[in-house]
Amino acid sequence: MAVTEVKGTGSGGGLPLGGGSAPPEKDRKGYYLFINLETQGANLTYAWDGKIYTYEDGQVYQMTPAQAAHLNSLSVMQYDLQPDASGQMRSVPVGRRPRFSVREVTPGEVERQRQELAGQAANL
Repeated sequence: MAVTEVKGTGSGGGLPLGGGSAPPEKDRKGYYLFINLETQGANLTYAWDGKIYTYEDGQVYQMTPAQAAHLNSLSVMQYDLQPDASGQMRSVPVGRRPRFSVREVTPGEVERQRQELAGQAANL
């Protein structure tokens, strides 16, 4: 899946001007690829820590590991029809299905995909 741009960069991820130390682990932002497994191509808008975020399916965003873990933890119950003792078919929970996939990508991966897209556009 191609990355068109890095979105949602916000104000984190880097050292403060004038030196200082890195942000605490919980505030460290990384690059994450967002995939909507529930409804492919649909955007997700949600609130996190008092801010509203909109993520497009298949795009790369800067977010904290806690945000990524939260999105990865969202799931829906999977049901299957199985016969009960009397032979009647009943809906029985058989597991959970994830709604989203959020995986960390390196800035190098993002830049490499941008260069590939630029090369493809130049050949058109």
